[in-house]
Amino acid sequence: MALYMKKYQNKVHDSKMYGKWYWKSRSLKTIGTRQIAAEITKKNTVTTPDVMAVLYSLGEILNEKLTSGYSVKLDGIGTFRTTVCSAPAEEKDKLLANSEYVKAARVRFTPEMEHDMATGAVRNRMLAGITFANIDDYAYDPKSKPTPPEP
Repeated sequence: MALYMKKYQNKVHDSKMYGKWYWKSRSLKTIGTRQIAAEITKKNTVTTPDVMAVLYSLGEILNEKLTSGYSVKLDGIGTFRTTVCSAPAEEKDKLLANSEYVKAARVRFTPEMEHDMATGAVRNRMLAGITFANIDDYAYDPKSKPTPPEP
């Protein structure tokens, strides 16, 4: 299980880090609901259409709960919550909800963390066992259906 990365150079001229090189993660491709449902079906006794129905319902319920002011915690996955991007106001009384100051609403996801009581370490459960690989070392054609190499 590798996280594929690509080298990139900071090209922002007024940045203190201009010209420095960094890693950026790159996905091989996006896995869709049907593929996820098929994989869940392999590990359970439910059918792929049943799993797809549950996943679509989950999306609808997340929307309903998040837009009603709730955070949503899914055990084994993590927590979804809303955040807003706001422009500053000179005075508190001028900062009104649904005003020109509210620029965007976003969904923030925080993955569930695992605590190792023996060492005190905290790990992201979704990234357990991850390794890192340079995507340039992997023959990757974004238009094909790649099969990632075995770790």
